Amino acid sequence: AWTGAIRFLVSGENKGRDHQKGELLDDTAITAVYIGPGLTITWGDSFHGDLAFDLPVEQDVTGRQIVADYRLRFGMGWRF
Repeated sequence: AWTGAIRFLVSGENKGRDHQKGELLDDTAITAVYIGPGLTITWGDSFHGDLAFDLPVEQDVTGRQIVADYRLRFGMGWRF
């Protein structure tokens, strides 16, 4: 009737510097790597849900930026 899975995740992001009014900004680039556990659940043929917790292991930013200490991601779907 249902299934569940626990997983170990590695994710990341890489974003270059932004342009504003034709000028390249100095403090908008980031490269980050995250690790953490995840949980996936399915129920019947119609419902599935995902939950993941990401902790940063590497964050390289340009200038001074506000960056996440951790990320909590949640998603669900219902097929009909």
